[in-house]
Amino acid sequence: MSFATARTITVLLLTLTTFAHAQLGTRVLEVSPAQVTFQTSDHVTCTVDGNTVIAKLAGAENSWLSTQNQYPLNDNTTFEIQCDNGQVGMQFEWFTSRGRFISASDVLKASDFKAGKQTLTVNDHVPADIVKKTRFFRPKFWLYDNTQPTTFKTFAISAPRQFRTSGLQLAHKWEPTTRLTPDSVLTVKQDNGVIDLTLDRSAKHAGLVFEDRVPWDAKGVAMIDIHSFPIDQPNTSLALQTICWDEQGNYLTSIDLIKNMNKAGTYEISPGAYGSAVPDKTVKINFKVWIWGNDIEAKCKINGIYWGTPGSPPGNSPGSTPENQSP
Repeated sequence: MSFATARTITVLLLTLTTFAHAQLGTRVLEVSPAQVTFQTSDHVTCTVDGNTVIAKLAGAENSWLSTQNQYPLNDNTTFEIQCDNGQVGMQFEWFTSRGRFISASDVLKASDFKAGKQTLTVNDHVPADIVKKTRFFRPKFWLYDNTQPTTFKTFAISAPRQFRTSGLQLAHKWEPTTRLTPDSVLTVKQDNGVIDLTLDRSAKHAGLVFEDRVPWDAKGVAMIDIHSFPIDQPNTSLALQTICWDEQGNYLTSIDLIKNMNKAGTYEISPGAYGSAVPDKTVKINFKVWIWGNDIEAKCKINGIYWGTPGSPPGNSPGSTPENQSP
């Protein structure tokens, strides 16, 4: 292989990756302090005031508050924070894929907060010795001033949505505006940028069909992006199925792809990995999500489902040179 050819392939792969990220959009996990659920020590109280949160320290020289949620750590996860007044320090706590605490890192000091809004790339602060096992993080704040309250003015977390499998192009996405068909015991709201599910407490489980059908590709990859589960529902979980259809639109079968999804984040799988379970006559597929409860009014929010297939960006055939690049 010549150097020019190798360079062309590298540029094409980078272009594919950048294009896929642009197509998949951004995972917005938090947008303002007022929407964050905080947990505090006995010495700290939090009050929502408009779009801000006011934290007060009493009865101690220092104490803490943190978010209840652990947030999934994707590549280039961005955290924006602004606190006014008081003396504040901030840590990131790191967790495994099972939500087990690993360690904490000091990130911001009081002098940093005095400089105004801080924008951090969370991944840059993961200690090198735990990078491979860190999957979730949580901001934790320490208050050192019991003479005046601290106001949280900005609190936002976002990350590029991305396939873990390389070389994929987005073929279709099912987001909050998509056509959905829920079972009768499942209430679905499609607003505020999420698909909001509530399972009636009388039912143990229920299904939600994402109606749009797409051409079957044995090398395709499905990704589901789960926004959140309520912190008080550890037994609520989701499962993902693919539904197979023939050329005439006749139902063939349904295949279980992923079960027991009970944490926010993205999960992906290739239905083609199930081999002969996918009927030879399959021409199109779509997806179905199941929500499982435990004699409670189970809830969950989904950002969407994404179907990626091997390909190249618009305007470039698989063997062509990306625009503005010479061979």
